Amino acid sequence: MNPYRELGVSPRASDQEISRAYKRMAKRHHPDLHPEDAAAAERMGRINQAYGDIKAMRRDERDAAAHRTAPPPQTPDRPKPLVVGAILAAVVTFFLVRLLLDILFGG
Repeated sequence: MNPYRELGVSPRASDQEISRAYKRMAKRHHPDLHPEDAAAAERMGRINQAYGDIKAMRRDERDAAAHRTAPPPQTPDRPKPLVVGAILAAVVTFFLVRLLLDILFGG
């Protein structure tokens, strides 16, 4: 069964066009509207199946495309703890030496 043919749309139809076609077909062939027609339930089942198949195919295509184009997750560049410690030690040493020189030479 070709689900696009069942709904009467092209495989290139947009999601909105497919949804409109499904609603149109459901209104036309719903078994509640045709209680005397024994085949109405079968037709409605095929319409529901076709719509579900199309939605699943398109969802799978979108998921596959997203996985193909998504860049690998990257962790942000963070400074190494050793580098941070060394920089902090240099800054503290600078201010301690400056304070010591101020005390010794009355700066």
